[in-house]
Amino acid sequence: MFVERLTQAVELQVKNEGAQEHVLEEMALTNANEQCKAAILSLPMDPAPALDDMLHVCTQKVPFMTAHLNHSSRDDSDHRKELPQQMPCHHPKEEQRVSCGIRLDIGHLNAL
Repeated sequence: MFVERLTQAVELQVKNEGAQEHVLEEMALTNANEQCKAAILSLPMDPAPALDDMLHVCTQKVPFMTAHLNHSSRDDSDHRKELPQQMPCHHPKEEQRVSCGIRLDIGHLNAL
């Protein structure tokens, strides 16, 4: 998992444990996509959210935010189309993964 690899890289390069957590949290917020940033910034800032809090809010809120964006960006003509006689049945995949949208380039950690 990405977060585990990132955590290992930070632990190897940042020796102060308090600083490790701070670096992980800052990198997560800085490199998150727009939906995840909005979800993370919706968390209370006092006390500052931990990385687990950030990941949790992204997995909980981002799917709904994305669905809302897709719904609100539809063309008005879509509302006027007739529905088919029979709606296709949706079968969810056995395992669906939700991406929190945090993407980092671990290479720049070497500078720490």
